[in-house]
Amino acid sequence: LMLSGALAHGWYGNIWLHAKEKLAKARQAQGEERSQQRPDTTMQPEKKAIDIDAAMRLQNSPILSAVSSLMGKAKTERRSSSIFGQPILGRFRASGRAVDVLSSLETRSQNVVISISKSLCKLPPELLSRRISYLTNMEPIPSVLPLKDAYEDLEHIHLVYAGLSSTTVSLVDKIFDDMHTTEAVGDVGSGFCERTVQQIVWKLMSSLKVAHGRGLVHGSLRMGCCYLNDAADLDSLQILEFGLSELFESPAATAPLLLQTPYVENRTDPFPDYHRDFQCLAEMTYLMLGGQPLCAADCSTAEVEVKFRRGVACFADKAFAKTSDAAKEFVLDSLRPVAYKKNSKIPLCHEIAMRMSHPWFRTHNIDELSELYDIMVMRKYDAWRNTLRLRANFLKVMADHLALARSRQMWEELSESDACVAGRVSWSSLVTAILRLCPIMHLLQKVNKAFGENEEMPVIHIDDTRRKMEAWRRKRVRELLWTMFNRSRALNGVMSSSSCHEGLTSGVLHVWSRPLKVIDIIFPPDGADGSHNKIQDLVGDERMVTFLDLVSKTDAGRA
Repeated sequence: LMLSGALAHGWYGNIWLHAKEKLAKARQAQGEERSQQRPDTTMQPEKKAIDIDAAMRLQNSPILSAVSSLMGKAKTERRSSSIFGQPILGRFRASGRAVDVLSSLETRSQNVVISISKSLCKLPPELLSRRISYLTNMEPIPSVLPLKDAYEDLEHIHLVYAGLSSTTVSLVDKIFDDMHTTEAVGDVGSGFCERTVQQIVWKLMSSLKVAHGRGLVHGSLRMGCCYLNDAADLDSLQILEFGLSELFESPAATAPLLLQTPYVENRTDPFPDYHRDFQCLAEMTYLMLGGQPLCAADCSTAEVEVKFRRGVACFADKAFAKTSDAAKEFVLDSLRPVAYKKNSKIPLCHEIAMRMSHPWFRTHNIDELSELYDIMVMRKYDAWRNTLRLRANFLKVMADHLALARSRQMWEELSESDACVAGRVSWSSLVTAILRLCPIMHLLQKVNKAFGENEEMPVIHIDDTRRKMEAWRRKRVRELLWTMFNRSRALNGVMSSSSCHEGLTSGVLHVWSRPLKVIDIIFPPDGADGSHNKIQDLVGDERMVTFLDLVSKTDAGRA
């Protein structure tokens, strides 16, 4: 795998939108014939290394079982284990031994790859293997990007999906472009109206109907996981991350405001959480109808949870003046908690079919639904989209420049100061506290509208913002540490101290705030020690360095 190019922050990990997979295919029939002629002879691996950047393939045993053997066999023959029960092309046979590779038979393909940390695994290795195998071999679901393959290294599980087109566009940007189109409604894509919202929701529900019938749920359905290969064709819609909510825990470091539906896991209920998909769909519908999120951007996590427990939505804003009553009823019906529903004999997995018969989808007044949105809706959607981008950039800036210990000290001082009003502070007070610790005023000026236009109003919730900042800090440091091992092809998590020194003093591959060295992010400068002393404290006098040891000595492993 060659993980490079466009990168998006998914719900469970990084999404490489145009990653490349290069397979060196062996002549399988010829290899089988050789093994029959020489049954007792072990096939020797090819001397020339194969360009697989992300990790080993998975072959006949659970995903995590190869890690222990790799620790002691970094320079010897690598044994791979797979969940698929079939030979892996160009690298390993079903017996686990390497086969001869013909470099002249290399093939390349472009795919979407989601890299998920193994620390988020919810299931034991055996069950996780079976679930990934099922998702790989099942019949395709309409408008869902199919899972093709899976790789692993010590830190990540890399899920390889079918590719997207080079002109693919996110649903968030597609709606933004359509709202700014002033042409009269004609073909699909010439404007944005309630009719377009209805078509998008119907497309999503058609996918959910097939998936729920198979016992699969999405769990984190939102605008950011939907892409269109052709912006003018809704039939090209592709949904990412389907079925991953049952395999991985919901991480703390997620993009703010992109999904407000609270994650509440009920381990006593054996059925998938079908209702969560309905709530996510209602949240998306509300956002597309009025251009604003279901809960205001300055609501705390506790306030959002209360609103979803009650299943309420406010349509008093002028942006919903032209929204049909049927659309409002659809949103409220989808938000209604399970405890408030009437008892029904319809199985939970088939409830989506009943929702697809809602009067909103059977309306005959097409002219009213096709009326272009008012400019007020467009402005509210623009404000939500900008807030989403600015808050994510703010978290990235702080993750690059503020260590966990100093961040906690800053928030404790703010919570005890006079600037704190009901657990909230203003942007100006927060900037003053940040500048005492690190001089990054030029970076903070780029995100000064992340929490609204009024910089003196106390709208920043201390506890919620602190948790987000700490989660993104751990995510950043952990990814930087693993990048060093990935650069050195130390996919087993063990590398020499010299390679570690080189990796720490090199520049970061993925710039979040500004170009920096890896060591300057792992240990932000505070004027006390130089970078050389920090590297010495981190690496020590050991000849070999392990990934887990580095994690335990940095913010990535601190609670």
